[in-house]
Formats: sequence, C-alpha cells, structure tokens
Amino acid sequence: MPRQNIDQFMLRLPEGMRSKVKVRAAKCGRSMNAEIIHHLERAYDERAAKVIEEARAIFGEEAASQLSAIHGGAA
Repeated sequence: MPRQNIDQFMLRLPEGMRSKVKVRAAKCGRSMNAEIIHHLERAYDERAAKVIEEARAIFGEEAASQLSAIHGGAA
C-alpha cells in the first residue's frame, strides 16, 4: 500500500503495553503495527457479528442481511 494512502495515528499506550504488543507481534510473525490492527479488526468484527445476530433475532433475516452487507459480510 502506498504510504500516501495510509492514515497515521499517534498512539499512547499504558506503561508495559508496548512490551506486550512487541512480544505478541514477534510470536505471531507480525510487526507491532500489524498486531495492533489485527486486534482492532477482530474486535470490531466480533462486535458487528453480535449486532447482526441481535438484529436477526429481533427484526428477522432481512435486517440481518442488510447489516451484514453494510459491514462487509460479517455473520
């Protein structure tokens, strides 16, 4: 991805968190940036899946399908 298409964001981490991210990233073969993005995406995808399932239970399959399409196919 060309650098001009990347949104940069300064992140302040609590004491000790940088070390945890660094260790986990190394274990997973990712950069620290990729590790953080991986966990953010996973958290958002899991939340979207829960919302879609709630919509399915309350409003039916059509509402769930529409939400899924908006989110990109989660659930």
